[in-house]
Amino acid sequence: MIQLAVPPALPRPHAREVLLWAVGVLLGLLFVDLILWLASHRTLLPDAAILSHPLLIAPFGASAVLIFAAPASPMAQPWPVMVGNGLAALCAVAVLQLGLPPLVTLAAATFLAVVAMAFARALHPPGGAVALATVLAAQPGNIQGLADLVVTVILGSALLVAFGMAYHRVTARSYPFRATPAAPPAPERRLAPTPLALASALDRLRLGTILGVEDLAQLIETAEETVVSQSVGLSAADIMTPDPVTVRPEADWRALSALFVQHGFRSIPVVDTLGRFVGLITVQDILRPGAQGLTARHLLDVTDILPPGAQLADLLPPLAQGHQPALPVVDADGILLGIITRSDIVAALVHAMSHI
Repeated sequence: MIQLAVPPALPRPHAREVLLWAVGVLLGLLFVDLILWLASHRTLLPDAAILSHPLLIAPFGASAVLIFAAPASPMAQPWPVMVGNGLAALCAVAVLQLGLPPLVTLAAATFLAVVAMAFARALHPPGGAVALATVLAAQPGNIQGLADLVVTVILGSALLVAFGMAYHRVTARSYPFRATPAAPPAPERRLAPTPLALASALDRLRLGTILGVEDLAQLIETAEETVVSQSVGLSAADIMTPDPVTVRPEADWRALSALFVQHGFRSIPVVDTLGRFVGLITVQDILRPGAQGLTARHLLDVTDILPPGAQLADLLPPLAQGHQPALPVVDADGILLGIITRSDIVAALVHAMSHI
């Protein structure tokens, strides 16, 4: 029996994300139409006719969805949006000059647009719609109308990209997607696939147009952390050193220095009279210029904290990347339960692996 039902391939989005996408599309299209109207009518203020005679074209809607809902997609970046849409419009105009039958013109314009976008490394799905829309909007002998349409496509695409950059900056998202500068990998990532290897894999799987190298690297790293955490099954409560040596905020520099020398610590947690975590003091804090004469309250740093149920995947990044020398483990009331250092994680992993 053939099953016709096809389940959704995309994960269920969060309501806040959907709202951000939709608002971006709404404001972006309104912005583009307003600027196009001002540019075409050469007036400072638009009149009421803008609401009845918009200058938008249908493919802008598809471009807007990519820019605001999938900003990390290779096909949503500024180059494919502007160059892809512009090339598609120009290809349609070129095919229209051949005088072919309407149906052949529609198909040939889209064919040429796909080829041009692919070779320009500007593949943008709405570009196919741009080619069709240009042919459908063409009037016999109206060269000026075609020129105006091409200008509208190019200018509108650029405006949509510009608004997308501003909108994503305001909403704390990254657009356009920029690959981070090449740098030596962190010690824990030195055996990970190189960007060249990832790019080769995407090319072999024909996924380069829908997934970027940086996206794939982040996906692999997240999956590795999850697998390690699940296979080892350790939590912060299992790994931490309970009841660590602590100091009060009023402890002076001399007392702090004595503790570091006595125990050989790299960091000491600071707690208040109720045992609530306040911050962390490191050796660097003690040795910095002007530290003498200060108390723990003035030397401490506010650091990341973890609940006792946090999994191994939550512990690795801040410690492995050197953001802080230790991770305090606190309960729901902020009471310090223990502290986790790199040595604690290594010891726990060695013990766990020996029993697998």
